[in-house]
Amino acid sequence: MHVIKTLGIHGVGLKNSDFLYRCLDATGYLGCSCVKKDNEEVGKACLLAIVQMGRYARRDARECFWDHCGLTPWDHAEERLRWMLSWTAKLEEAERTRWLRLFSEAFSRLRGFECEIEVNGINFLIKESQEPHQGIFGDGQVTRKVDYSDFRLVKEISLF
Repeated sequence: MHVIKTLGIHGVGLKNSDFLYRCLDATGYLGCSCVKKDNEEVGKACLLAIVQMGRYARRDARECFWDHCGLTPWDHAEERLRWMLSWTAKLEEAERTRWLRLFSEAFSRLRGFECEIEVNGINFLIKESQEPHQGIFGDGQVTRKVDYSDFRLVKEISLF
């Protein structure tokens, strides 16, 4: 997963949004399989990779490679998150709840604002607040506040 993410980020740097798109696709497909099979470890890596590729593309103001597409690469990143999210409908309640927490964090990091996911049958509603998404990381003695609403921030911090 790390290799695909690295290649996608390099695609952003090279202004090759077609290549980035293919990396988002590969990660999205793998991520769907992870949710379907409830493989949380690899699924978290896919979520984080999609978020990171989307944040890099947003920071560098990349456009979609296809002339007929009005979406941006970070919109396409969100599409891939939604693909993965759709598979949670097939999970048992406990597994779905665990995944929804991860997806809320992923959407919040990608969008930069607090997101909550509401489930209505097999439909999902992603509610974005006006609150910037922030995280506090550290060891208790020393901490750092990270503000994901600052789209210049592309530091990768693991989903936990």
